[in-house]
Amino acid sequence: MPKSQLSVRARIGLALATIFLFATVLAVVGYIAAGETRRKMAAFATDSAVVIGTVTGKHVDSVRPTAGGIWVYWLDVTFDTQDGSTRSYSTQVPNSIYDQYWVGRAVRVTYVKSRPEWFHVPGAEPTARDAGIMTAMSKYGGIAAVVSALGLVGFLLAGRGGGTPTRQSPSPTAPPGRMPRQPRAEFGTRRLGR
Repeated sequence: MPKSQLSVRARIGLALATIFLFATVLAVVGYIAAGETRRKMAAFATDSAVVIGTVTGKHVDSVRPTAGGIWVYWLDVTFDTQDGSTRSYSTQVPNSIYDQYWVGRAVRVTYVKSRPEWFHVPGAEPTARDAGIMTAMSKYGGIAAVVSALGLVGFLLAGRGGGTPTRQSPSPTAPPGRMPRQPRAEFGTRRLGR
């Protein structure tokens, strides 16, 4: 059974819609991440505490498991907060930080007292550079979303069959007050075939 292929026009529309979708997601995620990074930085500056925790696990996730894929490095950390509760969380770290720790090693943990799930180990603290990267991601994602949306709207409007209407020949009009002449019907005569 032969596979049906999309027309060139359908492929262009699909590509524009896909770009719009991904650009919109990129813009929204970048905006949210930049805001959260800034909130974390402010909270670490005003409401943080430092304790000694323990690395309880390490793992690497592959975001794109192909040649040249993206690897994400995680440390699992357990620490006791100043109020006596034990917390266990995972944190994403650069690979250089990941390589410095092993399971069972003590680690200094800085956390936000009002939100202990916001914490970092040395070398993995949120920075203005991180917030700037997320802001740029949001900005360029937004620009790409607007451009692709305009392209998609133009594409859809062009596909409505638009173009210029064909000119029709004018129909004869009768002078005002008169009916146009119609051919007279011939009653009572019949043509006979020979």
